[in-house]
Amino acid sequence: MKLKIDKKDILIMTVLFVLYAIVAIINLGDKKVPETEYTPEKVGESFILQFPRKHAINRINYYSGLGFTREVELDMSIKYRDANNNFVPLTSGGESCKIEKKFGECFILNSIDFDVVGTDALKFEVTKVGGTINEISVYKVRSKTPIEGIKLVDATNENAKYLIDESDVMQCYRTHKNSTYFDEIYHARTAYEHIHNIKQYENTHPPLGKLFIALGIKLFGMTPFGWRIVGTLFGAFMVPVMYLFGLKVFETKFLATMCSLLMMFDCMHFTQTRIATIDVYVTFFIILMYYWMYDVYMLKDNYYKSFALSGLMFGIGVASKWIALYASVGLFILFLLSKYKLYKKGKDLEIMKTLVYGSVFFVIIPIIIYVVSYIPVMGGEDGYMGLIDTVIGYAKHMYTYHSDTVLTATHPFQSRWYEWQIIKRPIWYYVAMGLPGGKRSTIVCLGNPAIWWTSILALIYTIVVAIKEKDRRMVPILVAFFCQYAPWMLVKRVTFIYHFFSMLPFAIIMVVYMFRKRTKLIYPYMAVVMILFIVFYPAISGIPVTENYIDKLKWFKSWVF
Repeated sequence: MKLKIDKKDILIMTVLFVLYAIVAIINLGDKKVPETEYTPEKVGESFILQFPRKHAINRINYYSGLGFTREVELDMSIKYRDANNNFVPLTSGGESCKIEKKFGECFILNSIDFDVVGTDALKFEVTKVGGTINEISVYKVRSKTPIEGIKLVDATNENAKYLIDESDVMQCYRTHKNSTYFDEIYHARTAYEHIHNIKQYENTHPPLGKLFIALGIKLFGMTPFGWRIVGTLFGAFMVPVMYLFGLKVFETKFLATMCSLLMMFDCMHFTQTRIATIDVYVTFFIILMYYWMYDVYMLKDNYYKSFALSGLMFGIGVASKWIALYASVGLFILFLLSKYKLYKKGKDLEIMKTLVYGSVFFVIIPIIIYVVSYIPVMGGEDGYMGLIDTVIGYAKHMYTYHSDTVLTATHPFQSRWYEWQIIKRPIWYYVAMGLPGGKRSTIVCLGNPAIWWTSILALIYTIVVAIKEKDRRMVPILVAFFCQYAPWMLVKRVTFIYHFFSMLPFAIIMVVYMFRKRTKLIYPYMAVVMILFIVFYPAISGIPVTENYIDKLKWFKSWVF
């Protein structure tokens, strides 16, 4: 039987998509940050920033651009002109001040606070090269806006002019809205490198996820909004996709809507889709590959079309992140179960036909997609490198990295697979403390407790009831959940709670399954889900609130944010 979608379904999905997208895009990130670059070419380069008149100053902000090494990438000493017309070092507590672009500080706002001096000029001299600075702004004492009318004089590199050409978009404080945070320093940066044909720094995952990020950057510039918008839209599209999945499984608009709403109001879904990392893309395609394989398992009318689409999504998913390979086991299990049903019906020709389809859509096409996704990254430090050599070289590096390099690594916010659903250790992505008025801006990745804790009961319920009632509908859901989960039980490297993200859609469907015959409980349950999302919203969105409010959200000692 083919899934029938009517006008009411389209209206529901559209409304939910728009509502979520609006909330997700609010405060997503600035659309304007400094983008023109000054890249020092040699040690000794210098320039002077001349003020219109003498000011008492105590802060310099600078916006870091791209970097090239793992060490301190760029140093510039800073001197101010004193009353005797001499340039003397700027100091803070007796220590000389300098602009120091460190590894990982890519596309991020930095500040230097120093002892108050009265001057009309600052001199900068490059003492180490290896990175870029996009803008420099200077602040008067107790001022939140940069000094206007600064001129560049005596520059030994004419490109230093780009350091003062975008002062109107400079801000006083670093926030998630104007800078990269967490793994954006790798993925957003790599997306930028793809666009400009620069050798990519981050190569521990396949390139397609970064190419999706690059699309947003091409449209909106190398800005926080630009590097996050595509992932956010993918997150918004997960809402109607969950509706369609729920409609396919439960065949009622009410329960399908519940699937969508649970995805909308999950805290991890909100946080993970508003940060420029690649998990949103692979999770999106994992949902779709099981969505269409569901038809194959149930032997629905659109069997072959769904089979082909599932394979296509599998190929795109693997090209985004290797965890999509976990799904290959689940998809294969469902494929074999569907073949067994055909065998029992005596349809040997159908079996042979689907085997041919399987080799095409789950082997040949995914390999082609994966290989083609590497075209933008061809090349090496020693010159041109062929496409196949690039794919093989990157695969070896990724395998070595994930199996050896990070095996002994530790992290203060790591957690094991059995701790994820109970939300024992959320991962703290970002904090901006010391904001005006004693405010704090923070972003933490954790699940909505009303969804995650309930999903533990729902998992047990689904296993017991589906077996007892021989409910075939939940077989693909359980297979998907455990095939994404089980590999993490064998992983010895450092892991984090966000690795549960690819299991979340199937956990949500199991929650709905548990409530399907208890409709009177759905309304109060959904009210609790929505209330908790609203309560935790400041901690997952980065909007500034009082420090006391954030502290009250730390329900357990292991919740640090």
